[in-house]
Amino acid sequence: GGSVDAITVGSVPPLAAMARNVADFREISICGDASGLFTIVGKPGLSSLSDLEGMRIAVTSGSNFDFFLGVALEQAGLSDMPLTRIDMEPIDAQAALIAGAVDATVPLATSRQLIFDKLPGASMLAEGAAMPIDARPSIMDVFMTTQQTLDAKEEALKEVVAAFHGPAVG
Repeated sequence: GGSVDAITVGSVPPLAAMARNVADFREISICGDASGLFTIVGKPGLSSLSDLEGMRIAVTSGSNFDFFLGVALEQAGLSDMPLTRIDMEPIDAQAALIAGAVDATVPLATSRQLIFDKLPGASMLAEGAAMPIDARPSIMDVFMTTQQTLDAKEEALKEVVAAFHGPAVG
């Protein structure tokens, strides 16, 4: 709608939108590697990724969450394991896991503790921060804008990016 000039976002959704010619985004900088923030949390009684066979996993289709799930399963040798992915936004997926409607999810890092608070016995099945750095999926958060905004506000965007990557204030 044009109400925002630039955003920080995981790289997968805008790149997918660009590949489908749905949006004309421009990546102007990398914010950082977010792979260590991703986890897979399962219902009580599950203890490993292999326990997800035949289960229902809530994850946002085509997102960084979905990408992390795929890489974690692949690294465990389980990419061909039968399971059902249920397309849900992360906060809805967390609620579905707590309610027992799904068996696992890739939750938001900022609110996953709620799962453990509300669902005693929930289990951490995979954790990006525990993966060796060279085995982590590459999940970058990026600054995105449109070509129109880049053309109109290039100097201001350069200043924002420079401030973001500059020395910390404190």
